[in-house]
Amino acid sequence: MQINELRPAKLLEGLREGQLDLALTSQPASRNIDGFLWQELYAQPTTLAVRKGHPLREAGSLHELLDQEWLIPDSLDVSLAGEMFREHRVEPPQRIIECASVVLYAELAANTDAVSFWSRRVFDLPVVSSTLEPLNIAERVPGTDISLVSRPPELMTREAQMLVDELVYAFKGPHLQKPAG
Repeated sequence: MQINELRPAKLLEGLREGQLDLALTSQPASRNIDGFLWQELYAQPTTLAVRKGHPLREAGSLHELLDQEWLIPDSLDVSLAGEMFREHRVEPPQRIIECASVVLYAELAANTDAVSFWSRRVFDLPVVSSTLEPLNIAERVPGTDISLVSRPPELMTREAQMLVDELVYAFKGPHLQKPAG
């Protein structure tokens, strides 16, 4: 088994080119690719954040943040940040840094005045919550779904298919269903 940490677009490229058997991705299912099975595993709420002590840490709206530098993991045309600007009919900021490296992204977010985009879950980690503050703005920040994308079962090795089955069971299995009543 080999595990690769890549941006969603690169994961899907690896699937198409036959380099990967499966991928866990935050890529929206609307960008579904033919010939692969797409299974949503769970919803992932997101938030905007700034470094601790940032002068705009109390900002209440997206418009208050537009003059800031922004840090996003993907280009605006495929990122949740781009979706947010389109949804609220807001012209994107002029100063945007795209950074696909998770480590460098976290360092830039913690050590610059850039506004950054994060999964809410990461604020449970002390390494993130000690350096960043989530923003509470009036506008909705779009979330994403974490999905498992895989080859059809007949094209998978038995071991790869077992991993797919276990992942689906872990996130969607009957043990997670709330009892009726």
